Amino acid sequence: MTVGRPSRFLTRTIAAGAVAALAAHAFGLDEKWEKLAKSADHTDRASAAFGLAKDGSDEALRIFPKLLDDDHVWVRDNAVVACSYLKTPEQAARLIPRARSTSAADRLHAAEALGWTRCADVLPALRKLALDDRDTEVRRVALWALRKFPANAD
Repeated sequence: MTVGRPSRFLTRTIAAGAVAALAAHAFGLDEKWEKLAKSADHTDRASAAFGLAKDGSDEALRIFPKLLDDDHVWVRDNAVVACSYLKTPEQAARLIPRARSTSAADRLHAAEALGWTRCADVLPALRKLALDDRDTEVRRVALWALRKFPANAD
């Protein structure tokens, strides 16, 4: 066999494999992230936070907020930092309802998470937390989060 142009069969096989891989990525959440998010090991859940946030799909963002409420501080902190991967207003908007929670801890985590998104659409929710929240720690964290928006006059 001579080296040169690949056979049509090989070319079609490679193309079909590439299309299948892209389709799997575009239309479904990688099962690995869902499995890690449900793991008993907190380091797995912390890793899943970044994978789910980077994925950014509706399916991933259905699972992701649960990591913001995790019992382990490392998982919660990683989930907050992973919010930096939520770039679109639609993705960031999924976190805004958490800012209206009755739990001060949930509102505090929401303020941190919203600040990491750096999406200007979250500014009204952050302003409300910074100015009107009844918990001083939530107001402090919301003010800190507002500083992450350099073009913001607040």
